Order: sequence, then C-alpha cells, then structure tokens
Amino acid sequence: MSVRRRGVESRMVMANGASMPRPDAALIDFVVRANTYLAALTDGSAKSLTQVAREQGTVVSEVSRLLPFAFLAPQLVESILAGNQPFELGALRLSRIADLPVSWEQQAGLFGF
Repeated sequence: MSVRRRGVESRMVMANGASMPRPDAALIDFVVRANTYLAALTDGSAKSLTQVAREQGTVVSEVSRLLPFAFLAPQLVESILAGNQPFELGALRLSRIADLPVSWEQQAGLFGF
C-alpha cells in the first residue's frame, strides 16, 4: 500500500493501483453540468450558449468550457459516477484539459483509465 496525495486529500492505494471506490462530488457535478448544458441545446429549450448560460445562472465562458465534457466516453462517465476514477483525476484536472480528444480510447488513456 501507499499513500497518494491530490491537493489536500490523501488516499491509501493498494500495490496494484486500486483504491476503494469513492465518488468525487465535484467531479460528478462537473460531468452533470456539462450534460445539462448539452441537453438544453439539443432539446431545443435553449437556442444559444448565451441562453443556456442565462437559464443556468452562469456565464457563457463556463458553458463553452464544459460543453466538450458532455462527450466523455460512456465508460469514463460510469466510472466517475461509481467513484472508480483514477485518484489523480479530479474536477480541477478535468477542467484544465484544453482539447478533449474525440476518440474514447484516447480519452481513456489521457485520464488514466
């Protein structure tokens, strides 16, 4: 076992890299917001990023920054919701990804899945 740190958080990790599943509320919120923004655009309830931002009580730059993450690979989203994401993957790291790969395989490699 080893202790790994991410910011102020520490977690015990087994030798094989596994750790106890622990959902990350901030990371889940990040994914949920991205999908909420996409849903507003695709279901016709909003006609523009500006309208989505206004309806969601945020700014256009956040909507445009998070929107690509609505296209995360389904297995990545399932892992995040179950708390099985790599320890190093948090909302802050995810938010700093400028160009999200389109390929789900490349996404998995980028995030350590």
